[in-house]
Amino acid sequence: DYADLLTDDEIDRLENLANQHGKKHEIDFIIVTTKDADNKDIIPFVEDFYDEMAFGFDKPNGNAAILALDMSKRDVYIAGFYKGKKYLDNKRVDLIREKMTPDLSSGNYEEAFTTFIETGSRYMRYIPGVNP
Repeated sequence: DYADLLTDDEIDRLENLANQHGKKHEIDFIIVTTKDADNKDIIPFVEDFYDEMAFGFDKPNGNAAILALDMSKRDVYIAGFYKGKKYLDNKRVDLIREKMTPDLSSGNYEEAFTTFIETGSRYMRYIPGVNP
């Protein structure tokens, strides 16, 4: 939470939720907030963040789904890697973003991030390409 949007308690709850859902589907659910995305566009920021931090449930740089929020540009990006990319295709990612937007706009960041984890986890139960 580089943008300081969450309290320590909120971070703990989200980490527990991400771990719980991640174990079910063998994927890391990652949330990163930033004030300026290191002066990059959000997509290269997320790609570099994934590479540098080596997230992945099964191995470094493995199965992951990352939600990034850049507060300077009010930009939201969700990316899947390996299993995350297979199950969270562009249509599903758009659906997740649409569900999160009201909470993001209202500053309810914990609720928005909970939606990302829970909805992403739910979509992992469906065959790729089938929109629930």
